[in-house]
Amino acid sequence: MAPIPYTITMRIAVIGAGFTGLTAGYYLKKQGHDVHIFEQDTHVGGLASGMRDSVSNFPSSWEWDLEKYYHHWFTNDTFVFELGREIGVSNKFITKRPVSSILFENNIYPFDSPINLLKFPHLSIKDRLKTGILMARLKYQYNESSSEVLKTLLHTIICHITQAKLLTKKSGNHY
Repeated sequence: MAPIPYTITMRIAVIGAGFTGLTAGYYLKKQGHDVHIFEQDTHVGGLASGMRDSVSNFPSSWEWDLEKYYHHWFTNDTFVFELGREIGVSNKFITKRPVSSILFENNIYPFDSPINLLKFPHLSIKDRLKTGILMARLKYQYNESSSEVLKTLLHTIICHITQAKLLTKKSGNHY
């Protein structure tokens, strides 16, 4: 006789009805647990929720709410998009190509494509190529350590630019 699978149904409290709390509650409920989600705010969504009614001069032409906090999902964040499809809200996702720029020495430089990276004049060609290759690898080979690689990359770029400026100011053209 085969053993009867033993499952425990637990009563679980989830604190916070933000994206993470709601997701945890959803998956725990799918496993058969008795889930109670507690939220101190008057609505769910946490920092991922939007606000429209609380902004007095909100443009009426906008079709979406203003986010409470800056956040975004990368298009390769497959978990989020699979969850959206599973719960039937993927039609609510808005994906737009962002415009990313950096401010350096009172100039704004577009920094959202390989071409713009190659045009950035404050890095050597070698550093621009290395940065471009690393960014491409991060985009197409995303994994757990990607954020650490990106932090290291950004730290290197910032240090290079900052040190070059300091040494130029100290040593003039001899740097």
